[in-house]
Amino acid sequence: MPSKILVVLTGKSRERLMKEGGTSEWVLNPGVVRGFEYVICVRHGHPPYDPGPGVRPEPHGAAFLVAKISDLELTGHDKGRDRYMVKFAATANVLVPGFWDGSRNPVRYMDAGVAKARGIDVSALDYEPFEAKTSAPSPHSGTPTPLSIHSAKQGLAKTFDVPIESIEIIIKG
Repeated sequence: MPSKILVVLTGKSRERLMKEGGTSEWVLNPGVVRGFEYVICVRHGHPPYDPGPGVRPEPHGAAFLVAKISDLELTGHDKGRDRYMVKFAATANVLVPGFWDGSRNPVRYMDAGVAKARGIDVSALDYEPFEAKTSAPSPHSGTPTPLSIHSAKQGLAKTFDVPIESIEIIIKG
């Protein structure tokens, strides 16, 4: 059994998480979380932002999705902190009301024994391999894919192994 699990309180729908390929925009310690095998998504019934479209039938605080983690991806930098997407390798649907302990921080590192005591034994679930629901455009389609400045900076920072703040992009019109 794994020793630690990432637990996130999210307002995004299951459909949106599956479409995006993971759960994102989290401030976390990538050095620690890269050692975790699982993420548990818990319903935030009153998110302080617009989480986008999708049905959210779960009550606030209920665990609704468990995923095996495939990777972490830097998605941005906001208010001096890096934000990450936790990408899915496989998923299992669950419904465990009252799983969240009321913590104000939407990111938790939880002992596997605590998760099991609250109703989720991550090693006993039946996982479905994750397949992205979106298809990438063919590189030979002839039409360039739109790219945001932020996405370009992320890619360049990763390619050259430098902080995103070190990347400057100038557009001349």
